[in-house]
Amino acid sequence: MKAETKTAPTPLTRFASAGIMELLWVSIPIILSLVSGAIMLIVDRWFLAHYATDAMNGAVTANMPVWTIQISAITLASISQIFVGQYNGSKQYEKIGSAVWQMIWFCLSIVPIFLILGFFASDYIFYGSAVKEQATIYFRWMMCFGFIAPLTAAISSFYVGRGKTAFVLFCTLLGNLINVIFNTILIFGWGSIPAMGVKGAAIATVIGQTVQLVVMFYYFLHKNHQEKYATRDYRFNKSLFKKSLAIGSPAALDRMINVLGWTVFILLIGKLGTVPLSVIAITQSMMLFFTFINQGVGRGVSSIAANCIGSRQWNNLWKLIISALTLNTLAFLVYGIFFMAYPEGFSGLFLPEHVVTESRQEIMDLILMSCTWLWVAVLVDSYRWVFIGLLTAVGDTKFVMWVGSISVWIFAIFPTYVFVAHMGVPVSYSWAFSGGYYCIVCCLYAWRFSREEWRGKLMIEDPA
Repeated sequence: MKAETKTAPTPLTRFASAGIMELLWVSIPIILSLVSGAIMLIVDRWFLAHYATDAMNGAVTANMPVWTIQISAITLASISQIFVGQYNGSKQYEKIGSAVWQMIWFCLSIVPIFLILGFFASDYIFYGSAVKEQATIYFRWMMCFGFIAPLTAAISSFYVGRGKTAFVLFCTLLGNLINVIFNTILIFGWGSIPAMGVKGAAIATVIGQTVQLVVMFYYFLHKNHQEKYATRDYRFNKSLFKKSLAIGSPAALDRMINVLGWTVFILLIGKLGTVPLSVIAITQSMMLFFTFINQGVGRGVSSIAANCIGSRQWNNLWKLIISALTLNTLAFLVYGIFFMAYPEGFSGLFLPEHVVTESRQEIMDLILMSCTWLWVAVLVDSYRWVFIGLLTAVGDTKFVMWVGSISVWIFAIFPTYVFVAHMGVPVSYSWAFSGGYYCIVCCLYAWRFSREEWRGKLMIEDPA
């Protein structure tokens, strides 16, 4: 294998390779797409908060186990982005379509798993929960159609891996618009359509996601894409499929275990009462918004890094690190306006006065106490995502899995629950423990990457 033979790089943008401007150009549509996806969940919660507090808490409680299962499939399906990027960087365009199709087949193969869990798992997951009825309704709808999100992720990798992220943004915004329209109609009722509450929120989300998937897949099969990228080459490629699973499975398991940890935490906090659960639900919504921004930069880093690797531009990876860390630090300063100057505005969206009365001020006070720690946690998490993106691009996902999946329990979930549930520490301090966990993991990821064991290694075959 000619690992050190450089290929003339395929420009992703008109800007300098691996610079801040290129990272912004690639990442902003991804960020907006992911934030838009987060907004789809936040909009559901906002509508439900104005419908009934139990409905909102039920959706929050149900969404965590749904996301725990779904995120592993999404992460695994998204690994085709790395293969697309490396094939694009090495100018092996005719192999890109097949890389995407392997993950499409994977997503279709797990449909029965989602259906079985959707119909039979809710009674066990929400046993003893104060919002079991509402959570069960939301869970069943979201889980039975849970395969749509990973399938969308697989197809979007075709665009993201080549740096063509604007179209992904368009499809996501379209899905969100559909979601808002149907939320209004189905949650509160309209004309002869009765109010469905939490069930309506779930159905609206499914409809929005389906529209997004259909549009993206239609253009994936377009004649121009077929001619250059062989996007209709749907044949099962055992070797490429196994290679995708080998790289993607550790990353997927890491994400699943991380989300599982926080799911368990929320379920336990839910048993402590409405106030702690509401504080966690609202601050989690705030963190979710910024996590998707951090993840968007991380995916942008992965896309650029994969193309650099495909064209053997190894030194550009260090330039990319400097660009990403600089960008995230500047963003952190801007976030300070949100967390320190205007936290009441966002929190108030989920605490309408006509819904929450006696406990409203207590919840708001705890949320305001959380903001400083939440701000710091967002910064360190942004650095963590940069190194996750880099390690994923070089195929070092097993290290990411072992460090991330073990550390989250030792440094975040366990101490947070002990201090909050058993020692009476205010629930707002949970984000201090999260910030500590992000810092430890980020340092370990940075150390791993600095060893440069990835230099000269490719996940794809060399062009002839």
